[in-house]
Amino acid sequence: MNERSKFSLPVLLVDDEKQLLLSSSVVLRVAGIKKVHTIEDSREVLSFLENHEVAVVVLDLRMPYLSGMELLPQITKKFPGLPVIVMTAMNDMDTKSECLKAGAFDYLAKPLERDQFVFSVKKALGLEKIFRKTSKCPISQIWNYLRK
Repeated sequence: MNERSKFSLPVLLVDDEKQLLLSSSVVLRVAGIKKVHTIEDSREVLSFLENHEVAVVVLDLRMPYLSGMELLPQITKKFPGLPVIVMTAMNDMDTKSECLKAGAFDYLAKPLERDQFVFSVKKALGLEKIFRKTSKCPISQIWNYLRK
């Protein structure tokens, strides 16, 4: 199976930093993930998700208007099979634990390490594809089970 057919739904990147969105998009495209959407304004995320199907959301925690911590539980509740990868400059265990409890698929510290970022997104894409085919269980529960 080629990369194009493996990754048919887009990845949504959400961050208020335009440069990070651009560089993250390029990194994913070079890694074979060609469909990438970006959103700078966190107030647009839920509306976008209601109107567009995506495979994975990569969400910054610190943003104006709505923080990623406010959006995370809303996304996981409204879209239970959608993996959300949290990225943040706040690399502390309490924040990481809070995000994972709220349903985050993964937690990445900025500055993003390229290989780790691509690996996490591809892992989420793979589990999302399995979820779509076989399960009604939220992807975060599947991931938490696999981590044990």
